[in-house]
Formats: sequence, C-alpha cells, structure tokens
Amino acid sequence: MAENTQKPMPGLETLRTLRDELRLKMHLAGMETRERWRMLEPKVREAEQRADELTQEGQWLVDELVRHLRELNKEIHEHRNGRDAPRA
Repeated sequence: MAENTQKPMPGLETLRTLRDELRLKMHLAGMETRERWRMLEPKVREAEQRADELTQEGQWLVDELVRHLRELNKEIHEHRNGRDAPRA
C-alpha cells in the first residue's frame, strides 16, 4: 500500500477548524446565515475529499472557502453582539 507523504494543502486545516467552529455556532445564527452555511458546507466537504488530488485550482478553492467561512464567522459574531440591528 502506498503511503501518502505529501504535506497537507495550506489552508486545509484552517478550513476544517472554521467548519467545526461554524457548525457549533449555527444554532444561534439567523435564518439568512444558516442558509449561507447550507450552501457552503457541501463545498467544504468536497474540498476535504479532494484535498489529496488538488492542483493550483484546488488551492484556490480552499482559499476561497476559507475566506467565505471567515466572513460567515464574522457575521455570526456581529449578529450575536447586536450589531445586526434591523434597518428602518
């Protein structure tokens, strides 16, 4: 059996950490935030599954997902701190 000696793709651990944090926060999130998570989560799973095969394009995908998950994490944090007040 061949042993995989490649280093993990940069950003993959960040992606996994953000995914885990967001999963915990979803129960406190608003409807719009939960919908964004429902759209992003399958992409996170796909990136994880394909991490060993990924090329430069795959690295871009991981980087983009990390960016989106960080934005979502920030929105949840702001929402929980009351900065998400309804507009008149």
